[in-house]
Amino acid sequence: MTIDKRLLLMVGGSILTISGVESKTIYVNESGWWITSFNNSSTPLNDALKFSSPGDVVIVYSNGSIVGAIPIENVLATNWLPVFGLIVLAVSISFVFTLALGYRASGRLDTGEMRRAIAGAILIGIHCLLFLSITFNIARDVVVGAYVGGLSSVIGYYFGSRSAQQVEREEGFLKVENVEFRCNDKRQIVISLRNGTKRSVVVDAVYVNGKSQKINRVAIEPKSVKDVVLDFDWSENEVYNIKVCTSEGICLKEVSKA
Repeated sequence: MTIDKRLLLMVGGSILTISGVESKTIYVNESGWWITSFNNSSTPLNDALKFSSPGDVVIVYSNGSIVGAIPIENVLATNWLPVFGLIVLAVSISFVFTLALGYRASGRLDTGEMRRAIAGAILIGIHCLLFLSITFNIARDVVVGAYVGGLSSVIGYYFGSRSAQQVEREEGFLKVENVEFRCNDKRQIVISLRNGTKRSVVVDAVYVNGKSQKINRVAIEPKSVKDVVLDFDWSENEVYNIKVCTSEGICLKEVSKA
C-alpha cells in the first residue's frame, strides 16, 4: 500500500493534543529518531514512542521512504467514561465517609459536618483532576492554576459559609444564665455567666441601663459558670437592661425585672 507523504506530514503537523497545545511530529528511521536534531539509537521506534505524548505522531522511514505513521492516542480521551465514573465514585465515597465520621463523633449534622464533607469531596475531586492532568499531560499549566484557585475557594467556602449559629455550636458560647437581685446587708445584682467556649474569657465591664458599673475583672474558665456581683441599689418591680462585656470583645445583653 502506498502512503501519500504529504498527507502523512500534514496529519503529523496538524493534530493537536487535548490540552490545545500543538503536537509534535517525531521521525524515525533505521538508525535513530529526531524532531529537529538526530538521536542515534539501536531501538529508535521504542525511544520515539517513549518520548512521545498524547496527540503526537510518529512518522516511520525505511530506506529513505515513509512507510507508516503512528498517532499517539490519549488514553484518557478514549476511555473518559470509566475515568469519569471513578472520579465520581471517589468524590461520593469521600463525602459519605467524612459525613459519617462527623456524625459518629458528635451525633448530629448541624455543627459543621456537612460543610466538612462537601469541602472534603471538592478537595478529592480537584486532586483527581490534578493527577490526571500530570499523568496524561492534559493542560498542566491550566489545571495547576485551577488547582491553586480551587484550594483557595474550598478554604473560603469552609470558613466563610459558617452561619452565626454554626460558629456558636462549633466554638461554644458565652451567655447570661441567670440574673438575681439580692437584698441582704446591701442590695446587689448577681449575674451568672456560662462560658461554653473552648477558651477563658474575662469580664471587664458591666452596664446597667446604659451606665457603667464598678466591678473587679472576672475570669471565667472554659465550660464553667461564674457570678459577677454588682453593688447596685435596685428597686423592686423595676426592669433593668444589663449589658456584660469581655476583654475579648464579646457583649451580652439581658433584660431582667427585679
